Amino acid sequence: MQRSGEFGSEFDSVPIYEFIENLGNENEFAKSKTITATIEALRAADRADMLQGHGRIGSIQSLLVELLNYVEGKEGFSLFVHDELDV
Repeated sequence: MQRSGEFGSEFDSVPIYEFIENLGNENEFAKSKTITATIEALRAADRADMLQGHGRIGSIQSLLVELLNYVEGKEGFSLFVHDELDV
């Protein structure tokens, strides 16, 4: 989400429940052309490869998995249920 800060426009991370709540409200965020275009594109796509820019996320997926594994190891807990056996 974007907000005005000391140095102009800044991006802000928010919990998912707040993000969803903001989508449902009649505010600037919900009416944003970027947000509405993204939602329309997601609804219209039958497959991920139909989305513009889908390759960018695919190209960093393994890096995101490595980062998640690192954070889980540092924090000592997991966000997912893992099998006991290593494959």
